[in-house]
This record gives sequence, structure tokens and C-alpha cells, in this order.
Amino acid sequence: MGLISLLTLNRVSTALNPRFPSSRTLSAVEMEARSPPKEFPIFARMKYRMLTAEEMEIFDEDFKYFLITNGVSNEEWLEMNQSNTANAQKLVEVFSDTVLQKVYEKMTYIEHRSAKSCLVFKFNESVIDLISISATDEAVDLSTPESIHKAFVNDAGKLSVFRSTKPYTKSREEELHEMLEQGCVNSSQVFWLMLEKVME
Repeated sequence: MGLISLLTLNRVSTALNPRFPSSRTLSAVEMEARSPPKEFPIFARMKYRMLTAEEMEIFDEDFKYFLITNGVSNEEWLEMNQSNTANAQKLVEVFSDTVLQKVYEKMTYIEHRSAKSCLVFKFNESVIDLISISATDEAVDLSTPESIHKAFVNDAGKLSVFRSTKPYTKSREEELHEMLEQGCVNSSQVFWLMLEKVME
């Protein structure tokens, strides 16, 4: 995963304290007087990914609290963006993994849908359930819940449907993350139950 851009870090810095511009440079006296920068030596490899700039804005208040709980003050964070971007990145990496871990723990259903296929996954505690639907006729559309329901009612003979279950080979959240990175999106229990019903 590439490094988070300095622009992203500066945007977060400015959000933390708009009256303290992220481009501010320290005077020679301040450079002499400041304490050595905090080091964060014990960091595991990233489990998931860096949050985007837009996501960081969404979790701005959470990030402020994260910095406080890790003993990093407002001014220390702003200074870190200028003089120790490696440590700033480490903090954002840890924060990103923390946020995504909590998000993934709450997710159960994801899907990957196109005009000719629909894959819906249910992430249980120890296994993943799959409902797979594919169209064998070009005229059948599976791009929306409504068109899927219509296909089952009017063109069931033109559909290939199966269900399967597989155990996790990694942690539940890591497998969910990998599938989201491959193009799956969040789904819902309502959609899953609808598919189960039309498959009866």
C-alpha cells in the first residue's frame, strides 16, 4: 500500500486546529527547545489499508480522540506532519486498521452484481455462505433486486442457481476485506432473505 500523501495528513492537521496552519515552520529557537519526537517502534504490518482522505474526514472526531489516547497532543501532531512524517503515517495506519476492524466486525452481507450474474455472501462466525445466480440468456437482467425477482418469476429456466458454504482460510474480517478490495460492496439481510425466498 502506498504512503498516505502529505496532502492528506495536512488536511487532517488543519482540521485538528485551523488556526495553526499545517505549513508553519519552526524557528531556530523552537527547534532547539522542542523535545525529541515520539517514536512508535512496535507496529505490526498493516492488516487492511489506509483510509482515504474522504474517509479520514468522516472519522475526523474519532481521529482526534485516537491521538489523545495515544498521548499525542494537537501541537505534537502538527509538528509530526512537518518533521517526522514516518511516525505520522504509522499513526494513521494504526487508526485505519482500528476503524476498518470495527466496520468489518459489523458487516455480514456483501455482494458482487452485474447484468448477468449476482453473487451474495453471508459472513457467519466460522463460514461464508454463498448464493450465486447467473443468467444463461442475454435477455435476462440481474442488475437490480427487482429484475432478479422478475427473472425468477418469468425466466427461471434461464437461470443457473446454486448455494455453497466454505470455511475461512484467514480471519473473518481479513477475508471480508479481500473480497471488498476485489469489487464486492455492502449488501443487506433483506436482499439475502429475498433471494432465499425466490429460490424456494
